[in-house]
Amino acid sequence: MNFRHQRITWHQDKDHPNGFEACLLDEVVGRIWHSSGCGAWLCWTLPDQRVRRAPNVAAARNAIEAAVHSNVDAVVLVAARPNAGRDAVPD
Repeated sequence: MNFRHQRITWHQDKDHPNGFEACLLDEVVGRIWHSSGCGAWLCWTLPDQRVRRAPNVAAARNAIEAAVHSNVDAVVLVAARPNAGRDAVPD
């Protein structure tokens, strides 16, 4: 299967009411949420699992989509692990 042509779908994050989950093939591959602690939008993506700042939601979405599609094969492998995208981001 060619994963490069799969679309990312966006859903409300159940753990962060002001956040969003990016899903690929029904697996969470990225998240966006607003941190009141630092007053910024943050985004997280597989496979590197780094948290990055973003100026707004649109920029965070673009960063996640670019990161996922630039390394989609690794993302799919990591996302297949149990709870890879659900438990990785601290509250």
